[in-house]
Amino acid sequence: MLKSLSFSNWQGTTLQRFICYSIVLLSLLLILCTGCTSFRLPGQSAEVNLDLQVSPGNFAGVYNISGSADLPNQTKIAVAAVRYLYPTQSINQAITDRPTYSVLDYQEAEIKDKQWQTRLNLWQVAKDGRYAEAWQLEQPKTGLTVAPAPEIIFLATLTPGKNLARVEQQLAQRSLRFSSAITRSTSDGDWYVQVSQSMTAGLPNDKTAPLLQSNKENNDGWGDRYVLVPEPPNPIQLEQPSNRRTNAPYSAAEFLR
Repeated sequence: MLKSLSFSNWQGTTLQRFICYSIVLLSLLLILCTGCTSFRLPGQSAEVNLDLQVSPGNFAGVYNISGSADLPNQTKIAVAAVRYLYPTQSINQAITDRPTYSVLDYQEAEIKDKQWQTRLNLWQVAKDGRYAEAWQLEQPKTGLTVAPAPEIIFLATLTPGKNLARVEQQLAQRSLRFSSAITRSTSDGDWYVQVSQSMTAGLPNDKTAPLLQSNKENNDGWGDRYVLVPEPPNPIQLEQPSNRRTNAPYSAAEFLR
């Protein structure tokens, strides 16, 4: 004999089906989210990333910077190495405790077949032959005592301007756009593209032969213009004439003599 289905049994069956459907939908969403980096809706632009790798060169203080990006050939990329400096003592009380920075080197790289590379030399040679970073050479002139950060930040940037706008238009024609993870905005609202990588690098302590300064390096060849060079004595002895040798009227000074 068949038993009739009560309302409570029917309600429990519906609830079980709803739970099962919810679990299936949740599983599908998890699968989609797991592959969200490659999944995009029809008509949606794919994202373009800018890659950056840093490796030490054959000489101390020299670094090879390279990367890849799906960008048009001859796209200009500004590559720089920056070290942050934290003021510890200053003769100028207007300088706050906010950190400043020093650009150790700057080069411009160019995209070719989706690849780019350049080389940065972070050290310079002082007059006495010491290897030093740019801020160390300028520190005696500024009177600012700073503590350098232990790491150097390497930056690859597509700067704002016509070049970046042209690249964006070319990418849009191919249904591509820059990834939001690498886009930045200036204080004026202009946006740019930038990636970075930090690497711990100590200060140079080596030394080489002192540089020989040429005359052209000293005030463009003029030397120290503030130094007054004494003129040699005049070899011709000039005597004051005893008689007036002009028929011009006497001046007031001559009347007073």
